[in-house]
Amino acid sequence: MKATLTVDQGNSYAKATVFTDGEVAARLRSSSLQIEEIVALASGTLVGGAIYSAVGHFDTRFVESLRQVVDGPVIAMTHSTPLPVSIGYATPSTLGLDRIAAAAGASFMFPGEALLIADSGTALTLDVVDSEGTFMCGNISPGVKLRLRSLHEYTDRLPEVPKQGDVPLFGYDTETAMRSGAVRGVVADIADGFRRASKEYGAARLVLTGGDAEALVPMVEESLGWKAQAVMVRDLVAIGLNRILSYNEDI
Repeated sequence: MKATLTVDQGNSYAKATVFTDGEVAARLRSSSLQIEEIVALASGTLVGGAIYSAVGHFDTRFVESLRQVVDGPVIAMTHSTPLPVSIGYATPSTLGLDRIAAAAGASFMFPGEALLIADSGTALTLDVVDSEGTFMCGNISPGVKLRLRSLHEYTDRLPEVPKQGDVPLFGYDTETAMRSGAVRGVVADIADGFRRASKEYGAARLVLTGGDAEALVPMVEESLGWKAQAVMVRDLVAIGLNRILSYNEDI
């Protein structure tokens, strides 16, 4: 079986993932992804298809370069791309392609389950997918890093604080007060979102992904009283993009 490639151009980084037999074989994250990095990532592997998705700037030149190095179809994902999930969002043309891909990935991994997907990166998105695989609704708020940056940039004296570090229940100095406020604020949003999604939409599983997910999982589980079926999926958007690729192409 040929390998497949997904490229997710996010707000802060581009993520490229190579799949073989449907499993992640290699991945990279880059602040300025170049086609040479893709060639190196897939070195020794025949890539038989690829999909490119961007939440912001669509890099036409990069897509054309992909077509030169991929031995098969290259999909440039848009809101018109056929999907293996349904969209119940009132404004589907404004729905982020990464949110759509995450929904496709989660529905593929947990078929027949109603889900809340928490993607914590630059932004925190909380999206509800029903048991039929329909993207129903969701919320968007600042992620941990953006919350900390906003506190620094929109105040006179609060410092610039890294998101890595001690996260006490309540801060013992200004740095930990800011970090705990940002991190535990995101945790509270996720936990409250899951409770509400469970009550209103029957969500039985919480799926966490994004750059901050690993650090957040234990605190989210603690906040929920360890009652939720919470699972972290590192490559959820890539898995969803790969599913969309296979849905459109016989690869």
